[in-house]
Amino acid sequence: MSDQFWQYFFGFLGMAFIAYMQYRTKAAVTSAAAESKVGTDKVAEALVATTSHLDDKLVDISNMGQQNHMLLNSAMGAQKKALAVTARAKANITHDPVDIKAAEVAEADLLDHERKQAALDSHQAAQPQIDAIQKVGDDTNAKVTDLKKP
Repeated sequence: MSDQFWQYFFGFLGMAFIAYMQYRTKAAVTSAAAESKVGTDKVAEALVATTSHLDDKLVDISNMGQQNHMLLNSAMGAQKKALAVTARAKANITHDPVDIKAAEVAEADLLDHERKQAALDSHQAAQPQIDAIQKVGDDTNAKVTDLKKP
């Protein structure tokens, strides 16, 4: 057989091999894309569940922080009250100007603390933080919902 025949023959074999490899590559890419789609859906579902769980935890943490702060402030208020009463009693007994000034300072400190405690008890000071935490949760849920759209 002539050299030209073998050149055509090997050229044909080369083209057939390249066509086969293209077919296999296309099949592998299609399969990987399908698996990736399934994986993406699983990730989106896990993200929704995790986001919901984290939103609940953030609210719990926020509530616990508020409760701890109020408890500590309440205990501090009791100490300041005891100090103010004791200082006033001593000032009333001694009539010493230093004791009177100490009682006035203790009473002013107690009054300032009670005003701050009232603001915290009504949640006026903490409300912007609570709203910000809720907005983060809402924004995250909206993004996850957008991810799930086909």
